[in-house]
Amino acid sequence: MIMLGLICHEPHFYIIREQLPDYNKKNRERDQKNLLEEAGEIFTEVPQTPTDFAFAVRFAYVKIPVLREYLGYEFGGLKVPFEYDFEKVIDDFVFLCFFVGNDFLPHLPSLEIREGAIDLIMFLYKDILPSLEGYLTENGKVNFERVEVLFSRLAKVEGEQFVKKKEFEDRFKSQQNRRGRDQSRGPPPRDRSVSNNRPEFDQNRTEVLEQEYAQLKAAIDLTPEEKEKKM
Repeated sequence: MIMLGLICHEPHFYIIREQLPDYNKKNRERDQKNLLEEAGEIFTEVPQTPTDFAFAVRFAYVKIPVLREYLGYEFGGLKVPFEYDFEKVIDDFVFLCFFVGNDFLPHLPSLEIREGAIDLIMFLYKDILPSLEGYLTENGKVNFERVEVLFSRLAKVEGEQFVKKKEFEDRFKSQQNRRGRDQSRGPPPRDRSVSNNRPEFDQNRTEVLEQEYAQLKAAIDLTPEEKEKKM
């Protein structure tokens, strides 16, 4: 929806939709449970008027003009040998974002959003655009010769991306295996050396303490008359 909002080239475009749960595995079940509970409250307790329903549901609000402003700061310093057109830069940005994947298209093997793919492809775009004769897209049509230049540059760093990805996966598997071994071993054995530092048992001292305790208890249990006689 964000890409559709950008490609419309409308200066005042806003998106509002129900807030999605956190896709972090640890928080996903908790958020889904909370959303279900809130949905139950909405449909059972909240009066069914449009205003009450709107205030009861959590929404995400995206301001496309703010995103356009940030993209303007990002690409505004480009010096190109042809006429600079920010709207055509927007078209190129949307076109390039298709390669990092979305709900309908898979991403390229070396371009994954969680691994900084958008930052990488924007860096390459800003680097090669001044050397081209125009934009990657013109009036809705793709100039494949210019796109080939960008992907030739991407191919030079693609191998490094795969190496980093493989190192991360190996490191993650190693941590998982080590954690599994630690859990299978159980808790570490208890250190018995502490008991060697304990003082030896003193029977005489114990008897003295028992006598003092008995005397104290007897004094507490005396009636007021008996206490006066003792005094």
